Amino acid sequence: MLEVGIPRQGPRLFNDGQEIGFMTSGTFFPLLKIGIVMGHATPELQPGDKVSVEIHGKPRTAEVVSWPFDNPERYDYSRR
Repeated sequence: MLEVGIPRQGPRLFNDGQEIGFMTSGTFFPLLKIGIVMGHATPELQPGDKVSVEIHGKPRTAEVVSWPFDNPERYDYSRR
């Protein structure tokens, strides 16, 4: 998420006003202090693309990222 909001399962995803999919899960990610969401969307999306996530009926901006969505060198110190 690029804007404040905690995404949840079910609401729709949009790109340029067109519905492109829906969220399958979402929550607040305390390590990064942002909301994160996973969903099903059109395969044309690429990392870096901006999409709108519907939260409480209002669009919120999110960015498509690839896995892993955190920075292992910065945040995953316990895994080394």
